[in-house]
Amino acid sequence: MVGEFSVSIRIVESIGTEWWLSRIYGPCRQRERNRFWEELADLYGYCGDMWCLGGDFNVVRFSVEKSNEGRVTKSMRDFNDFIQDTNLRDPNLLNASFTWSNLRENAVCRRLDRFLVSGS
Repeated sequence: MVGEFSVSIRIVESIGTEWWLSRIYGPCRQRERNRFWEELADLYGYCGDMWCLGGDFNVVRFSVEKSNEGRVTKSMRDFNDFIQDTNLRDPNLLNASFTWSNLRENAVCRRLDRFLVSGS
């Protein structure tokens, strides 16, 4: 399935187990994020409890995921609500704090990339 912000495939293993893998790229613009969360919620409804999605969400979950920290934004609240509503797990990032940098002298760093997995 191809969406505006995602590409998803159904995987059928040789033992008969089926699950979904979705690759996403979140919008950079705030005004497009509602459509992004709606698409992901629809995907969850379709893929169910055997789902893994990953990619660049272009939003952090927590202030500590930004090198300059800052305030909690609506996008951060929406991201956390999506994870809670879908019961997805967000594994810890090992051996790093951030996944993106603007590579400037006074670098801005963020954790924008991640994989989320269903409990199943």
